[in-house]
Amino acid sequence: MQWDVFICHAREDSDAVARPLAEALRRHGLTVRLDGQALAPGGSVRRALEQGLARAGWGVLVLSRRFLEMDWPRAELDCLLARELGPERVVLPLWHGVTGADIARRAPILAARLAIETDGGMEAACEAIVAAIGRRPPAAQAEEPQRSALPAIWRSLVENPGFSLTDVHHHLSQRESYAGQVIGGYALRELVGVGGSGAVFRAMHGALGREVALKLFFPFTDDLRMVTRATEHAVRGISCLRHPGIAALLDYGYVRIGIGAAPYLAYERVDGPSVLEWSRGAEKARGPASAAGERALLARRVDAALAAAEALHAAHECRVEPETGAAGVLHGDLKPSNVLVRPDGQPVLLDFMMPDIQRLAAERLDLWNGWEKDMEGRYQSAVPATAAFGAPGYMAPEQEADGTVTVATDVYALGRIYEDLFWPGTPGWRWERRATDPGASAVTEAEVAELVTAMTAARPEERPASVGDAAARLQRIRAAHQARARSSGASAHA
Repeated sequence: MQWDVFICHAREDSDAVARPLAEALRRHGLTVRLDGQALAPGGSVRRALEQGLARAGWGVLVLSRRFLEMDWPRAELDCLLARELGPERVVLPLWHGVTGADIARRAPILAARLAIETDGGMEAACEAIVAAIGRRPPAAQAEEPQRSALPAIWRSLVENPGFSLTDVHHHLSQRESYAGQVIGGYALRELVGVGGSGAVFRAMHGALGREVALKLFFPFTDDLRMVTRATEHAVRGISCLRHPGIAALLDYGYVRIGIGAAPYLAYERVDGPSVLEWSRGAEKARGPASAAGERALLARRVDAALAAAEALHAAHECRVEPETGAAGVLHGDLKPSNVLVRPDGQPVLLDFMMPDIQRLAAERLDLWNGWEKDMEGRYQSAVPATAAFGAPGYMAPEQEADGTVTVATDVYALGRIYEDLFWPGTPGWRWERRATDPGASAVTEAEVAELVTAMTAARPEERPASVGDAAARLQRIRAAHQARARSSGASAHA
């Protein structure tokens, strides 16, 4: 390689961005390829990147409004994935005068990359690039990477047929199994959980100092082109989800582990309890039983239920492929642990299932091994994990039987979550609880119960046609509850 860094940019950004950045990088002792490499209208982003990266260690892709307006096909972005099946990144996006929404409209897959921005000045951008490519993340230097057993655990999944998901749970419960491991520049800090497709860690990006929730998928050893296509499809959809009730996807990539490669996704870290824990906490915080306290608690639960429905409906209705009109991102794995509640009461949906990757995982890792169908055609397993297609107890019958994921299965799972939200810890949920104010709270609770019963109907056609329909019913329930509360309050005052 003849250069440390290659800068790919639109011709119009040469003077304002590319040349000042190149000069700043050279002052830091890096060799930079720039002259004569500006892209003109109709130029090939893919060819420019491939030619530049053939003789440079890293590529900086300057994403500006002019760059996004250029006439280049989406297929040009394939090289961003194909070049990064190794343990380290080779392409760094640099945002100049654009927002994540701007990029998502033109190239959603690029919006899902943790980027360096020029808003803080060219020198700050230069320092971030130098930190990203020049050394191991400072946050990881105090760790002891050689102590980490994570690569061996992941290799065992594909090299040792007897290594199971239960083994993964056991080994990752020990801090030493992942201490000091760095994935794509992220130093792993704490294990959050393990599911049927991978593990989630709290992690810190060493160069940019951002804390994230990093999901590392189990490794794949077959045709990696299938993996990259599945990941690209998933990332393209999830990166379109811009809603306060959905955890934002910040970054993605691949890491080689043994003979396989494992995709990873970095999400916005969300602080807060699960919706079930939040509901229990709200009930404890209510204080002594009273009509006013009962009404206020029920109102908070209805607000949370409505907010979660609106977020899920936004995912179902989002525009994924503006050119073709394709729309909608299904969740497929709704359960209380995937719905966290921020301190302000806003529920946030996490960990959309990404069926393409899940199905590949099921095929490669034989996750159905040990599963048997019962008399009703449902899969049963002793594996204490989500497995490939959802969470036991929250999957609709058709999803539990064959992995079907539709709007109707998301409606069903959301209804099951509502059971935890409104009746936490109540086996065989019921609404006929003892209410202090039967004239207000019990009536509202009965209306919620009627909705939940419809959402969790065994037959898909008996459920609400969409999450939007469920949200509309919740809005009417909330308005009626508020009216009853005002009436009850006025009567008590009188």
